[in-house]
Amino acid sequence: MKTLRQVQQELGAGQFDFSRHAFRRAVERNISEQEIRDAGANAEVIENYPQDKYSPSGLLLGITRAGRALHFQVSFTESETTRIITIYEPDPNEWIEKPKAEVAMFDCHVCGHNAAKPELVSEVFNLEGRRVLVENIPALVCERCGEVAFSRETTEQVRQLVHGTARPVKTVPMDVFAMA
Repeated sequence: MKTLRQVQQELGAGQFDFSRHAFRRAVERNISEQEIRDAGANAEVIENYPQDKYSPSGLLLGITRAGRALHFQVSFTESETTRIITIYEPDPNEWIEKPKAEVAMFDCHVCGHNAAKPELVSEVFNLEGRRVLVENIPALVCERCGEVAFSRETTEQVRQLVHGTARPVKTVPMDVFAMA
C-alpha cells in the first residue's frame, strides 16, 4: 500500500491518472493538471477508507498556489501512478478542516486486474447546464471489468478543448426522456 508521501510525490510530479468519474469531474469543473499537481504535492489525508469497495483509498485536501482548495479521493494501491477516483472543490459551507493525519503497468482500481486495452471512447460532460460530447478520447479499458482510465495528459487536453476557444466539429439535436 502506498504512503501519503508517495501519493504526494506522484501527484506533484504528474504521475497520476483518472478513473472515468474523476476524468469527467476534472473536465466539468475545469480543474487543470497544474492545479492537481500543486494541490497534490501538499495534500493531507482528511479521511481514510481502508475498507473501500474496490481498494484502500483516502480523501485528501490540497491547496493550489492560487489558493483553490481541492478534495481528491485517491487509491492507495501499489501501482506505477496514483489513481484519482474523484476530484472536486469542496463547498466552504460544508467543509470542516481536519488535522493532518502504460498497458503493462495498468492496475484496475475496481477489480485489481492488471491488463487493459487501449480504446477510443466518448464522454458526455455537463458544463453549466449544457451537455457536451467529446468523441475519440484515448483511454485504457480494463480487460476484466471494463473500467476506463484516462491519463493526465488526455484529461488536460479534453479540459482545454471544452473550456477553450475550440469550435465543435458538429452540433446535433438530442432526444431527452424523463423517468417520472
